[in-house]
Amino acid sequence: MTHFPEAERKGCTEILQSLDVSDLLSLSDTLSCKNNSGIHPTDAIGMVLNCSQSAEELLKRRKVLRKTIFQYLIKHEVPVLSSLDKQQLIDKALHYWSDQGRKRRIPKIPAVIYTPKPVQKTDLVQKMQQELEVAKRGAIAEIKEQARRTAEQMLQRAKDEARSPPRVALNINMNISQQAQAQPQKEPVENPDGRVFSEQFGQWFFELLNSQNPLFGRPPGDWGPQHFWDDAVLYFSYCTHEERLEEHHGASVVSQRLVSLVKDERLLFNPNLSADGLKCTSSSHGLIALAVAGTVHNGPQCLGLFEQAFGLIRSSVGVCNWKIKFSKLHIKALSNQKSNLLPCVSVQVTMLQQYLNELHASSKFGVL
Repeated sequence: MTHFPEAERKGCTEILQSLDVSDLLSLSDTLSCKNNSGIHPTDAIGMVLNCSQSAEELLKRRKVLRKTIFQYLIKHEVPVLSSLDKQQLIDKALHYWSDQGRKRRIPKIPAVIYTPKPVQKTDLVQKMQQELEVAKRGAIAEIKEQARRTAEQMLQRAKDEARSPPRVALNINMNISQQAQAQPQKEPVENPDGRVFSEQFGQWFFELLNSQNPLFGRPPGDWGPQHFWDDAVLYFSYCTHEERLEEHHGASVVSQRLVSLVKDERLLFNPNLSADGLKCTSSSHGLIALAVAGTVHNGPQCLGLFEQAFGLIRSSVGVCNWKIKFSKLHIKALSNQKSNLLPCVSVQVTMLQQYLNELHASSKFGVL
């Protein structure tokens, strides 16, 4: 090997360890020009490193998949977009390792004044803002009037909260009319106990997620993979000019992708915890499927609507403790036609029941 820096060697080793053994041995055969089918994977990793000219040359190999590099960067909390191609992810990895190398060489200097750089807007935020600007051109007068009413409502809320402790830290106007609030629940077959549970879960989950955003104004909560099952899955779709789909597997990867939305892309989720914004169904086996709708914000600007479904399985550790088995998150840019509508859950109870069946089929424990 041609003198890999320590950080690059360590990073490449971790990436190679995540490869399938067959792919690792095949890569070893290619680089060493001989059959290494009988050697131990650790020896194969050493041979691959020794026969590679550089970290970049190694990562460009076909056996090293784009998905593997992406998951490595997410695991190490390196901000990346899912739309980046393999070469861009390689550049991110090399830059990350270069920074790690500099941190080892440069001694800590006390009393250094650090000025944070301004946060750069990501593609997702920019696209949603562009979509919003297009909608605003046809409804400028309406938006100004809405902003005036919002300011008055927020001022009134501030006065009310000064008299009593606030229940939820994030208090963004969702344009809920009195008529919409008075509407009866449309799904009479829904379990009323599930309504209380879904409200408590929605408030807990989104307050915890939003707390990872510095703009939320609250110390970060105990967010992490401990709230997900090891084989958790996240299905994430967002629609600006076109719809994009992502799929992430594993508690750590799912946790990191969700937190990157609020921590790196500076989004805030404002769930509608009224009857129209929640649906929930459960089974006697400790399984719960629920859905929450709401609005997505970037600072004071409302970017669009979101709907997120959850599949929960009760954990045998602790009392009344559920962990997330899967989540389906959809974000859609706001249009002027829908700017005054209350965010409502579109998922039907029958679909939630189907989610319950899938949870039951995938559970390793049967009756929990």
